[in-house]
Amino acid sequence: MSLLGQLYQAGYGTEVNIKKALHYYKKAAKGGDIAAHYKAGLVYLSDASFKDLNKGVRYLETAAGKDYKNANFLLGIAYLSKDFGLHDLEKADKYLAKSYQDNHRDMPAVIEQIQTSQPITAESFPDLSLALANQPLMKNENGSLVWPTDETEVITITSPPIEEVLTEQLVLYRRPAKALGSRLPNSQCKNQFGCYSTLGFDGLNDFPFLRIN
Repeated sequence: MSLLGQLYQAGYGTEVNIKKALHYYKKAAKGGDIAAHYKAGLVYLSDASFKDLNKGVRYLETAAGKDYKNANFLLGIAYLSKDFGLHDLEKADKYLAKSYQDNHRDMPAVIEQIQTSQPITAESFPDLSLALANQPLMKNENGSLVWPTDETEVITITSPPIEEVLTEQLVLYRRPAKALGSRLPNSQCKNQFGCYSTLGFDGLNDFPFLRIN
C-alpha cells in the first residue's frame, strides 16, 4: 500500500494523483508502516489541495515517536518557521534537539539560520543548546558550520532516480517465491518484499523502529 502511494505521488506508470497517494499512505500507516505516517504527514503539510495542519502534525508525531529521523527534523522546522502556522519555539527546540542528536545532515545549516536572528542559549533553546554543548559543530574552510570529522565515520549515500527505485520494488514484488517443500514457504528475507536483514545485535541499531524484549 505504501508503494502504491509512492507510484501515485510520483506519477510512475500513471498520472500523478495525490488523493490516491494519500489514501494508500493512510492505509499503510494504519497497518503500522512508520514511513507511511511520515509521507502522509508531509502531504498534509506541503500540498495546498490537502493542507491540514492538525492531521499533518498527528501523522508526523507518530513517526517521530518511533524515532523516524526525518519526522523529527520536519517537525522542528515546521514549529521553527512562521510559514506553516505552527510557530512554537518550545516544540521546535524539542524536535530540533532530537534531530541534532540524530546527526541529521541538514542541522548545521539550520543552526546557522537560527543564529542569524538570535543566539541559541539555555533560555531560548534549552534542549538544542545542550545538544550543541555535548557535540559542538566545527567550521569548514568556507566558514560554514559542519559536523566534526575527527573520529567520525561519514557515509555519503546517493539515491538513484525514483523511477529506478520503484521499478526495482515492482520487480521484487512480482517475483514468485520459491518453496522449500510442498508445504513450507521460502522464508529467506531476500525473497520477501519489504524485508530487511542484519547480522548480530549491533546491526539492529539501523532499525530504530524495532523493539527487542
